[in-house]
Amino acid sequence: MGDTDENPIRVPASDHTTPVMGAMVPGIIGFLGMTLTIWSAIPLRDHTGISLGLGMLVSAAVVVGIMTLLGVRGSAFLGLITRGTFLPMTLGFFTMAFILGPLTLLKQEVAIVPAWWVLGVGIGCLIASTVIHLRQGVRHGPDTPPSWVRLTLAIGYPSLALILGATAWIFM
Repeated sequence: MGDTDENPIRVPASDHTTPVMGAMVPGIIGFLGMTLTIWSAIPLRDHTGISLGLGMLVSAAVVVGIMTLLGVRGSAFLGLITRGTFLPMTLGFFTMAFILGPLTLLKQEVAIVPAWWVLGVGIGCLIASTVIHLRQGVRHGPDTPPSWVRLTLAIGYPSLALILGATAWIFM
């Protein structure tokens, strides 16, 4: 009762980075696979390569850096953003600026990659993500998600990639 802290979420004093990163890795791989698969749909249809821009590469590095930071210091970040409303909105604004800014400002083309290669890497990432999600059930512990969550995550990225890639192929 003597606690005057208005923060309803209690954050542990130490971060357990190994379980958090272990849980995030298959999601990051799946997201990468879905993105690459969708990006390859239109160039495959049009028989062209995929142009890699400098802004695209910088934005991808920013996203990976943010995901890694959240995986390593997730509890500290959660504690920071639950202390008020101004800070989370400001962090969200700057995060979007650091991701979208390079895409808008850095238009230099770095390379043109064959669309089949990008599709192959994307499918490989989707398969790896699915296998990792399904194999997480082998180890039983407090950090292992329930089987329905693992199954949903395992089929989620490939399903989205198929639906969004087909939509891009047909309608764009």
